[in-house]
Amino acid sequence: MPDAHNANDNLLDSVCCPACDTRFRCQFSDLAIADGLLRCGVCQHVFNATEQLTPAQREAFDALVAPTTNTTPAQDSPEPDSNDSDETGAAGCDKKLGPELLEGLSTNDHGFEFHQPRARRRWPWLLVNSLALIALLTQWAYWQRSDILTHPNLPPEIKAFALSQCAQLSLTCLPNQAPPGPQPSSDIISQKLLVRPHPDVADALKVDAILLNKADSARDFPLLQLRFSNIHGIELASRLFYPSEYLAGELNALSQLDSGQPVHIALEIAAPAADAVNYELRLFSRP
Repeated sequence: MPDAHNANDNLLDSVCCPACDTRFRCQFSDLAIADGLLRCGVCQHVFNATEQLTPAQREAFDALVAPTTNTTPAQDSPEPDSNDSDETGAAGCDKKLGPELLEGLSTNDHGFEFHQPRARRRWPWLLVNSLALIALLTQWAYWQRSDILTHPNLPPEIKAFALSQCAQLSLTCLPNQAPPGPQPSSDIISQKLLVRPHPDVADALKVDAILLNKADSARDFPLLQLRFSNIHGIELASRLFYPSEYLAGELNALSQLDSGQPVHIALEIAAPAADAVNYELRLFSRP
């Protein structure tokens, strides 16, 4: 058996696996078995450990594995019998290789120093996947916006917020959504509405009314809608008049109606159908 000093000279203190950075110790005799090739016990990577030897370790390794020459002249020996050649050769190999294999086994603690593989950074992939998912959901919500906004279980707050965003982006979010029409006027009212046959023109009507501003300040002249219906309330005729159409003379130059000041207007229109027995004048604020 080799002494402790020779055992230390034959020991390679540190070998590092280039694949997983695992460090362990081995003997030069172990390296010589496979020409310096080692297989990592952690990642199973095969590498040449002699590339990591220092110059002094390389000389010790080369001296250990250098082939020895036998200077003893060969003696004539009788040829073995052919019947016993296999058994004799096998027995000789066992006797010759058995002690060498046993001596080549190391009883030292190799002291594996296991290094965990470097963890890969996964947050960039998570960020990219999250952005892709958000873009996909946004695209789906855009194409299904009409069905989403008309769903009966949709909270009113979310619906109001979505409609406000659609208005800012000029998007039609509801099916068959008509543009907002004129709003009824709450400050200006009509009084003394009178519809009668035109005294000079056949099949024509003359409409008279008084507009009154109830607000504390001047207001724009409203839009007038004259509507005719039959006895059942079914609309038969309707027309919308702008201020430029019903203001005449000096009033045509005005754009606002002063507070508390009544203004008389007169309209001349074609007579509707004979069964249009009901009429109504509606006032709307200008957009």
